[in-house]
Amino acid sequence: MKIIFLTFIVFISTLFVLPVRADSGFNGNYLYQAYRDYDRNIASRDSFAYMGYVRGVAAMMIAEKKMCVDDDFAFSQAFDAVGNYLKQHPKSRSEIPVLAVVISLETEFPCSKSS
Repeated sequence: MKIIFLTFIVFISTLFVLPVRADSGFNGNYLYQAYRDYDRNIASRDSFAYMGYVRGVAAMMIAEKKMCVDDDFAFSQAFDAVGNYLKQHPKSRSEIPVLAVVISLETEFPCSKSS
């Protein structure tokens, strides 16, 4: 478990260190537009990228107990939570996408102190 967590931390750290061009296209605005495709049931590359990105971050958070879910949890709940967060917090779209995903999922699916 610790190796997975350390790998995740290293990955997230590289997001802050590696230079990202402003026109690279992968930012919170892109994530929100991709969510809108997902929400409208549009089978686009962007909607699939959105689902994959959110699912990957959510799976890591569940494994590391940063996000706690019931047995009947469906990843579509995470997709909706992140999309709603981006919709309600437009300012967050100017930051790196992982921040919005982590904040929204920690808020929507908190773990108790004993977890």
